[in-house]
Amino acid sequence: MTHVRDIMNRGLDHLTVDSSVADALACMHDEDIGAVPVCSADGRLQGMVTDRDVAMRLGESPFDPSSTNLSEVMTATEVVTIGADDDIAELVDTMTRHQLRRLPVIDGNEVIGVVSQADVAKNCDAGMVANMLAGISRP
Repeated sequence: MTHVRDIMNRGLDHLTVDSSVADALACMHDEDIGAVPVCSADGRLQGMVTDRDVAMRLGESPFDPSSTNLSEVMTATEVVTIGADDDIAELVDTMTRHQLRRLPVIDGNEVIGVVSQADVAKNCDAGMVANMLAGISRP
Protein backbone atom coordinates (compact mmCIF):
# COMPACT_ATOMS: atom_id res chain seq x y z
CA MET A 1 0.00 0.00 0.00
CA THR A 2 1.28 3.43 -0.90
CA HIS A 3 1.48 6.06 1.83
CA VAL A 4 1.11 9.81 1.63
CA ARG A 5 4.84 10.32 2.24
CA ASP A 6 5.53 8.38 -0.97
CA ILE A 7 3.74 10.90 -3.20
CA MET A 8 3.84 14.23 -1.30
CA ASN A 9 5.93 17.26 -2.20
CA ARG A 10 8.87 17.29 0.19
CA GLY A 11 11.14 20.05 1.26
CA LEU A 12 8.53 22.75 0.97
CA ASP A 13 9.36 25.44 3.46
CA HIS A 14 6.58 26.77 5.57
CA LEU A 15 6.20 30.41 6.42
CA THR A 16 5.23 31.96 9.73
CA VAL A 17 2.21 34.09 10.53
CA ASP A 18 4.58 37.08 10.68
CA SER A 19 5.92 36.46 7.15
CA SER A 20 4.73 38.93 4.56
CA VAL A 21 2.39 38.29 1.67
CA ALA A 22 5.33 39.18 -0.58
CA ASP A 23 7.30 36.29 1.01
CA ALA A 24 4.42 33.91 0.28
CA LEU A 25 4.08 35.11 -3.30
CA ALA A 26 7.83 34.71 -3.86
CA CYS A 27 7.69 31.19 -2.42
CA MET A 28 4.71 30.28 -4.61
CA HIS A 29 6.48 31.66 -7.67
CA ASP A 30 9.83 29.98 -6.93
CA GLU A 31 8.28 26.61 -6.11
CA ASP A 32 5.52 26.81 -8.77
CA ILE A 33 2.83 26.13 -6.19
CA GLY A 34 -0.47 27.73 -5.21
CA ALA A 35 -0.46 27.23 -1.44
CA VAL A 36 1.99 27.42 1.44
CA PRO A 37 1.56 26.16 5.02
CA VAL A 38 1.68 28.90 7.65
CA CYS A 39 3.03 28.01 11.10
CA SER A 40 3.49 29.72 14.43
CA ALA A 41 6.99 30.59 15.64
CA ASP A 42 7.17 27.18 17.35
CA GLY A 43 6.36 25.35 14.11
CA ARG A 44 2.70 24.50 14.74
CA LEU A 45 0.42 24.69 11.73
CA GLN A 46 -1.83 27.76 11.89
CA GLY A 47 -3.31 27.75 8.41
CA MET A 48 -2.64 27.80 4.72
CA VAL A 49 -2.23 30.78 2.43
CA THR A 50 -3.23 30.30 -1.17
CA ASP A 51 -2.93 32.40 -4.27
CA ARG A 52 -6.73 32.67 -4.10
CA ASP A 53 -6.57 34.02 -0.52
CA VAL A 54 -4.27 36.81 -1.71
CA ALA A 55 -6.37 37.59 -4.78
CA MET A 56 -9.62 37.69 -2.78
CA ARG A 57 -8.08 39.94 -0.12
CA LEU A 58 -6.71 42.28 -2.79
CA GLY A 59 -10.16 42.42 -4.36
CA GLU A 60 -11.68 43.52 -1.05
CA SER A 61 -9.17 46.26 -0.35
CA PRO A 62 -5.75 46.88 -1.87
CA PHE A 63 -2.75 46.44 0.42
CA ASP A 64 1.04 46.45 0.31
CA PRO A 65 2.21 42.80 0.06
CA SER A 66 5.57 43.63 1.63
CA SER A 67 4.04 45.09 4.80
CA THR A 68 1.00 42.81 5.19
CA ASN A 69 1.44 39.73 7.38
CA LEU A 70 0.11 36.35 6.35
CA SER A 71 -2.07 36.29 9.45
CA GLU A 72 -4.18 38.96 7.72
CA VAL A 73 -4.89 36.98 4.54
CA MET A 74 -4.46 33.27 5.25
CA THR A 75 -7.20 30.72 5.64
CA ALA A 76 -7.28 30.41 9.42
CA THR A 77 -10.19 28.10 10.04
CA GLU A 78 -9.45 24.64 11.35
CA VAL A 79 -6.90 23.24 8.93
CA VAL A 80 -7.47 19.73 7.61
CA THR A 81 -4.25 17.72 7.49
CA ILE A 82 -3.16 14.23 6.56
CA GLY A 83 -0.54 12.10 8.28
CA ALA A 84 2.59 11.13 6.37
CA ASP A 85 2.00 7.44 7.13
CA ASP A 86 -1.69 7.45 6.18
CA ASP A 87 -2.50 5.40 3.12
CA ILE A 88 -3.63 6.88 -0.16
CA ALA A 89 -7.22 5.69 0.28
CA GLU A 90 -7.44 7.78 3.48
CA LEU A 91 -5.93 10.74 1.62
CA VAL A 92 -8.49 10.50 -1.18
CA ASP A 93 -11.32 10.11 1.33
CA THR A 94 -10.16 13.18 3.28
CA MET A 95 -9.73 15.32 0.17
CA THR A 96 -13.13 14.24 -1.13
CA ARG A 97 -14.98 14.65 2.17
CA HIS A 98 -13.63 18.17 2.68
CA GLN A 99 -13.52 19.08 -1.03
CA LEU A 100 -9.85 20.08 -0.81
CA ARG A 101 -7.33 20.10 -3.63
CA ARG A 102 -4.27 20.07 -1.39
CA LEU A 103 -3.46 19.13 2.18
CA PRO A 104 -0.54 19.83 4.48
CA VAL A 105 1.21 16.61 5.48
CA ILE A 106 2.21 16.22 9.10
CA ASP A 107 4.46 13.86 10.99
CA GLY A 108 3.50 14.26 14.63
CA ASN A 109 3.13 18.03 15.01
CA GLU A 110 5.58 18.95 12.25
CA VAL A 111 4.54 19.99 8.75
CA ILE A 112 6.76 18.00 6.40
CA GLY A 113 5.13 18.64 3.04
CA VAL A 114 2.01 19.18 1.00
CA VAL A 115 0.09 16.72 -1.14
CA SER A 116 -2.14 17.86 -4.00
CA GLN A 117 -4.74 16.36 -6.28
CA ALA A 118 -2.07 16.44 -9.01
CA ASP A 119 0.14 14.19 -6.84
CA VAL A 120 -2.72 11.72 -6.56
CA ALA A 121 -3.40 11.94 -10.30
CA LYS A 122 0.24 11.19 -11.14
CA ASN A 123 0.58 8.28 -8.71
CA CYS A 124 -2.75 6.47 -8.42
CA ASP A 125 -4.99 4.39 -10.62
CA ALA A 126 -7.53 6.07 -12.88
CA GLY A 127 -10.56 4.89 -10.90
CA MET A 128 -9.31 6.41 -7.66
CA VAL A 129 -8.43 9.65 -9.42
CA ALA A 130 -11.86 9.85 -11.08
CA ASN A 131 -13.62 9.31 -7.73
CA MET A 132 -11.47 11.95 -6.07
CA LEU A 133 -12.06 14.55 -8.78
CA ALA A 134 -15.81 13.91 -8.80
CA GLY A 135 -15.95 14.27 -5.02
CA ILE A 136 -13.83 17.40 -4.84
CA SER A 137 -15.76 19.08 -7.64
CA ARG A 138 -19.28 18.30 -6.42
CA PRO A 139 -21.56 21.27 -5.74
